Amino acid sequence: MGSLIRKNTALLFSLTITLNLIAPYTFSDPFETNLEQLNELSPQPGADINSKNFKYFKNLIDPDIAKFILKDHFSMQIGAPISIKPHPAFIFATRQGRSKVTLSDKKTELLNFSSGLPFYERPNPSDPDAGIKLAFNMRYAYLGDNGYIPEMKWRLMDWTKETLDFDMEFSMKLMRFLFRSVRTPVPEIKQNRTDAYGAAFLTALDAGSYSGLQALIYANRNEAKPLNGWVYVPQLERTQTLASFRNDDSMFGSDILPTDFLSFSGSLAELKWNYLGTTYLILPLYEHDALENPGQKSSDPNYYHVKFGGKASCFPEVQWQIREVHILEGIQKNSTKRAQRRIFYLDAQTHVPMICNWKNNIPESIVSSDLVDTTDFLPTIFDAAGIEYPENYLVDGKSFYPQLIGEKGNPRDWIFFHFDAGGRNKRPIQRFLRNHSWKLYEDGRMFDMKNDLYETKAIFPENDSEESKDNRSKLEPLFQNLK
Repeated sequence: MGSLIRKNTALLFSLTITLNLIAPYTFSDPFETNLEQLNELSPQPGADINSKNFKYFKNLIDPDIAKFILKDHFSMQIGAPISIKPHPAFIFATRQGRSKVTLSDKKTELLNFSSGLPFYERPNPSDPDAGIKLAFNMRYAYLGDNGYIPEMKWRLMDWTKETLDFDMEFSMKLMRFLFRSVRTPVPEIKQNRTDAYGAAFLTALDAGSYSGLQALIYANRNEAKPLNGWVYVPQLERTQTLASFRNDDSMFGSDILPTDFLSFSGSLAELKWNYLGTTYLILPLYEHDALENPGQKSSDPNYYHVKFGGKASCFPEVQWQIREVHILEGIQKNSTKRAQRRIFYLDAQTHVPMICNWKNNIPESIVSSDLVDTTDFLPTIFDAAGIEYPENYLVDGKSFYPQLIGEKGNPRDWIFFHFDAGGRNKRPIQRFLRNHSWKLYEDGRMFDMKNDLYETKAIFPENDSEESKDNRSKLEPLFQNLK
């Protein structure tokens, strides 16, 4: 959902489903979200971010959204971070295809790809293909194998007068021919002579002079090939091929383009894709069915529209939440196209380094690669404050205060980690030991952390190298002492 502004007009459209336009990721699993970490970073749920308190949150808000807040066009309602997973079959397909998918020579097609999310691992800044890989993940993020939106409302507003110019109503049907994971047939529909990835069928239901307009569009597996499709125009009483229309033409006098649907519905080959890094932003990811005041009721009893408010009623009244996001940039290769640069925020999993700040005490130039355990915080605080431990006080950790002030200290050789997700997550307990180069799980899995940071290649005792065997022999006995 969204609102788009062009000069003195604004186009509103609302969907009754939440289209997750951001591909999900995590450090070790792209379908898990570290809610504990996000809750620590989040503004207080229920908070209202507006022009008066904006300065406290400005680093967490997209600059284009910030302009509207600062002008009092709307305020941002904060909700608690949530986790929304795709269908289990989609997750299973992703894991089955892990590390198998590659790019074609021209980077316009995926090889060895069946279904699921194409590229499992987080983006690597040193990978020259990180941008196009993220773009393919965005393209094939889970939206279902088949989809139907019975009512999609568009409202074209006069932005200055805050009046409605006209509104329209459409329906949309979507179908994947390839890369299916949930609805049979899986993974593809065989009757697909054009080798299309998927298709969309759009019908104008109540749209004034546009009523009765229909469009059938096919998207190709190979991104170098243009979209195929046909448009029936009732005023002309004939069907035209899609080639007769420009995909960068303005829709209904607004700034929205035909390629703006489903994140980006144009050809990936039209743009040069760049991975710009990872950050935190507040985004409108929410549970549609949990909205207390959803808005306009549809003719379908199981369907309703999101309520809009703010200036000219152009802003959805939904809860926003903090997310870790990968930033993806698309630069148009054709200089004659209208949209020369696009920015996408793709949902990611939290994984940040530890940063210590103590003005006038910790030099800004200090960077340490020493291992730190959570049990080390208490003795470090005692050490920094010059406080002695109470008599018979048991301390498990080591102070890393000397390292903070530039001294050598007494660094650790290894750290121990015990994580019990518990609650609704129902995930098994994770226990592991690690030193600077190797990570050993209690179940025997071992990973080379210098060359396999994202833990894609487990090493078991039967396939140990000399180096892994040596480190295993040092770490494995420690588990007995930690029980």
